[in-house]
Amino acid sequence: ANLSRKERQKLAKAEEKEERRRYVLEREAALKRQEQEETYLERKERSRAEEEERFMAEKERNERDWKEYDKFRTMFKIGGSSGEAVLVKDFVAFMERNKVVAVDDIADQYGLCRDVVIKRIKEIEEEGRINGVFDDRGQFIHLTTDEMAEVADIVRREGRITLEKLACEFSRLQQMKIGDFRSE
Repeated sequence: ANLSRKERQKLAKAEEKEERRRYVLEREAALKRQEQEETYLERKERSRAEEEERFMAEKERNERDWKEYDKFRTMFKIGGSSGEAVLVKDFVAFMERNKVVAVDDIADQYGLCRDVVIKRIKEIEEEGRINGVFDDRGQFIHLTTDEMAEVADIVRREGRITLEKLACEFSRLQQMKIGDFRSE
């Protein structure tokens, strides 16, 4: 208690230094707590994002699997009164072999109704397994890629063209191909 002025100043300075040190330590601890909270929140957010990413990947995988299953499933159709399975490849081969087929003939051949045949042909065409057009008489005309290019050339050359004219040109092309085939 009987301290000299110099000793009191020294003591005050030491207390001030200790107070600053405590303040710095408290500040560092608060920053560390805040950093830990942010890290925790970041980890939690990252974990949630990863979980969401896993969920989306699983969902995509399931959708892909279902599409693949559906594609495989559509390779088979049940037709005919005997219930035999009709492979799509046989269906496609029939159209490729006959070139111009009446939808009713396909329906009779495979024991399916006309609407189902039209739907199946459109599905197979969308899959890119065949190319062709339906005419106004209920026939499907199978076209190869080369034939499609020839038809496109005709349309380019003639400009606007009626369906009748296009059908005539196509028939002429088909007759030329049949003639070429017979002369070989």
